[in-house]
Amino acid sequence: MLGAVLAKGKQVISVGINSNRTHPRMQRFNPDRSYTVTLHAEVDACMGVPDDALEGADLYVVRVNKTGGWAMAKPCKICRKFLHDARIRRVFYSNKDGEMGEM
Repeated sequence: MLGAVLAKGKQVISVGINSNRTHPRMQRFNPDRSYTVTLHAEVDACMGVPDDALEGADLYVVRVNKTGGWAMAKPCKICRKFLHDARIRRVFYSNKDGEMGEM
């Protein structure tokens, strides 16, 4: 399972999860249509949030594997483009070593 939490300061703004459904917002950042993109947790957490609240916010993305351990949750290239355009300040993500990386 992969989830994302969007926060600004000490306030949680929104949360999101991966979904099996496709979404036009994801395709907008996949202009070459190289593969079908389902709704990712990073974008789901940002949907419906006003632009001024997104700007300067931090995003935390965590993947939990079947045994309950952490797994790699670094955003894909499409999500990175989306987060850059949304002016998300920092993105923290889990890795397979049980640590948080930052981009």
